[in-house]
Amino acid sequence: MKQLQDNDTKFTYLVADERDRQWGLCVNTVGFETVSPHMKYPHPGHPEGYAFDIDKGRVIGEFQLKYIVSGAGVLKTTSHSEIKLRSGDLFLIVPGEWHTYWPVEHTGWDSYWIGFEGDIINRWLANDFISSENPVAHIGYKDQVDALFQHALNVAFAEERGHQQMLGGVAEMLCAEFYYFQQSSQVDLSESNGYDVNIVSEGRRMIRNRLEEDISIQEIAQELRISYSSFRKYFKRYTGYSPSYYQQFLRLQMAKELLQNTNASVADVAYRFQFVSPDYFSYRFKEVLGVSPSTFKRKRNEQS
Repeated sequence: MKQLQDNDTKFTYLVADERDRQWGLCVNTVGFETVSPHMKYPHPGHPEGYAFDIDKGRVIGEFQLKYIVSGAGVLKTTSHSEIKLRSGDLFLIVPGEWHTYWPVEHTGWDSYWIGFEGDIINRWLANDFISSENPVAHIGYKDQVDALFQHALNVAFAEERGHQQMLGGVAEMLCAEFYYFQQSSQVDLSESNGYDVNIVSEGRRMIRNRLEEDISIQEIAQELRISYSSFRKYFKRYTGYSPSYYQQFLRLQMAKELLQNTNASVADVAYRFQFVSPDYFSYRFKEVLGVSPSTFKRKRNEQS
């Protein structure tokens, strides 16, 4: 650990061995800094190996999440000429991309950062869960995010056995927060009284409570006094799923529970949850859950 009291900056580098890397996510550095208004940046306490000239920028070999707790700043990357940062922004730097950032002179900033790498985050990048094209999520000040960074600092400074696995879990949670708020910011339900959100919430409740009933999404929309096309549009914007997929997935999950915990046959379960035939139920069950219901039930019986 290295601490500089004059700038209220603290950070540490972490060690990871081959066993740690097998976990899938390991952390290289965790830190916190206060940059006062009109203070030169990067200041002398900036971590060696991460220091850079703000005009020239830098390229790093890891992922970094940086959380602006207070103050404001600017981020520039290969993909973006300039992004204005504000208090409550969580931004992501990906390995290999040129970037530079700095606090606004008259505000400075308080910020956390965590640097990490591993197979898990590489997979998220490859599958577009995260992207250099969309590097900022405005989450505001969140106690749970502040607490995650504080926990990471405490664990990193203690450096006890298993600290890399704990830190990997914290980094994963922070990435999940980043992704969650990015997705939430894309929801554009326009009614000023929250009408659309209420419709979606009521629709979800009706679907969940009536999984064993022969009721279609069109009929649910009719009961909600909204057109099917509008209900489907609002539902998918809010949840990311169509209402019909949502209904069928929940029915499959309930069917899975029955197959696992009761002696009900595949056919009985199929008709109970309103599938048109046991064959279609088997097809959808395997497509969504990766195994046929008969195979799932047989393995359950072998284990009991």
